[in-house]
Amino acid sequence: IDQGTNITIDVLTINYSEKLWGPEPEKFNPERWLDPDHRRHPASFLTFGGGPRMCLGMRLALMEEKMILFKLLKHFSLQKCPETEEKLDVRGGGIFSPQSVTLKLVPRN
Repeated sequence: IDQGTNITIDVLTINYSEKLWGPEPEKFNPERWLDPDHRRHPASFLTFGGGPRMCLGMRLALMEEKMILFKLLKHFSLQKCPETEEKLDVRGGGIFSPQSVTLKLVPRN
């Protein structure tokens, strides 16, 4: 690569790589984060970039995400729906891993 050449990283391809994320990387599958033996390269999650030129809005985006969650939990309580499994499967480390959890938001008084 010649000096002064601009290069870019194809973040979309990294985010959808089956080699990094396993089968069906485009699907929501939180269990892919639970395997402690499967270490990923620190640069495998580059949605906001990295290093000194990382996205300036990353902290703002993460803070907004947390604020939305806090507001929801402040104004609503979560209640289990009939579709939710009664017995939750506990895996090593105390992690609950049910097939699905269906909750409803109930306004707080």
